[in-house]
Amino acid sequence: LWWNCGSKTFEVYSDVPTELSQWFDRYAQAFGVYVFASATVDDWALQHAVRVLAKFLDQDENGIPDVPEVAWELRRHRGAILLFRNASEYEDGVGRVADRPSAILQHSVIKNDYSIWNCSVTDVWVYSELFQSETLEYESSIPASLQWESSSGRVDAAWEEIFHLISHVGYACAFPERWGFRADAQLPSAYPPSPGVPQSDLTRALDAAMGDCGAAYAGTQATKRQGCSYYYEDASCFYPCLVNEYLFQVWRTNLGGRDCGGSSLGGKALHREYSFCTKSMMQVNDTAGFALANDLLLPRHLPSGAYRPLPLAARRLDQLSCPGK
Repeated sequence: LWWNCGSKTFEVYSDVPTELSQWFDRYAQAFGVYVFASATVDDWALQHAVRVLAKFLDQDENGIPDVPEVAWELRRHRGAILLFRNASEYEDGVGRVADRPSAILQHSVIKNDYSIWNCSVTDVWVYSELFQSETLEYESSIPASLQWESSSGRVDAAWEEIFHLISHVGYACAFPERWGFRADAQLPSAYPPSPGVPQSDLTRALDAAMGDCGAAYAGTQATKRQGCSYYYEDASCFYPCLVNEYLFQVWRTNLGGRDCGGSSLGGKALHREYSFCTKSMMQVNDTAGFALANDLLLPRHLPSGAYRPLPLAARRLDQLSCPGK
C-alpha cells in the first residue's frame, strides 16, 4: 500500500474492494487508512477528508505517523472513513446493514462504536461515516487555530468523525488500559457495562462525569443535575459511542473549540452535553478528563484541511517497525 507523502494531492484509486463496491467508486489513503467515496461525492471532499486524516496522524508533517502504534492498529483493523454526499445516501446504503450481525458478516463492514465490535475483530471494515454536506472546504484565509468553524459559522464534521475513528480504533486498540472503550457484546444495553468487561482510564473518567444520571440507551437517564457533567441524550448511542463522544468533547474543549454561550461552535447544545466549555473550567471540575485531553499522545493541533509533508520518498507503512518488535 503506497502513499506519496511528497504530494499535497493524494492519489485516488478505483479498485474498491468487492464488498464495498456497491456503495463506493474510488478511494484515497494515508498510512494505510482508507477514505472511500461514493460516486456523488466531489473530489475536493475526498481530498479534504484524507488530508485531515493524514494531519491527525502526522502532526509534524514529516511523513511518518507520530504514534506508529495507532497507525498500525488502524491499518490492522481495516479502519476506514466512509464518505457520502449526505445522510440520506448513507442511511439508504451502509447504514441499513452495518448494525445487523447477519449483514455485517455478508458485507464485512461495521461502525466503530457498535457494542458488538472490539479489538479482537480484524476481518471487517471498521468505519466512521462522514457526509460532504457537513464538510467544509479548506479556507486558506482562516488560521488553523480558528478552523473549528468557517467564515459562514458552520462547523466541519470531518474533525469529529475522523477523530472518532482514530481514537476508538487506533488509540483504544494500541493502548487499551488508557483508551479502551469497554464494549459489552453480551449485554450492550447494560449501564454500566458488565464487571467482567475491563475498564480504562477513559471509561473511568466518563463514568465519573456521567455521575448518577444514568444513560439514555439503557433507559435509566434522569434529569440533568449537578454532578452529571456529561449528559448524552441520544438513546441510540451505546456505551462505546458515549466513550467516543466524551473523549472528543474533552479534547475539543482543551483545544479551545467550544463557545461558552453563543450560537457558534455548538454553543448551548454542547454546554448541555458537557458542562465545562473552557480548558480552565475543565481543569477544575473534570480533572480526569483534563488529564486525558492533555495526554501527549493525542493530536495537539486541529487539522486545517491542508497537509504539506516534507518532500520525503514514498514510504510503505509495513516497512516501519511493528509495535513490540
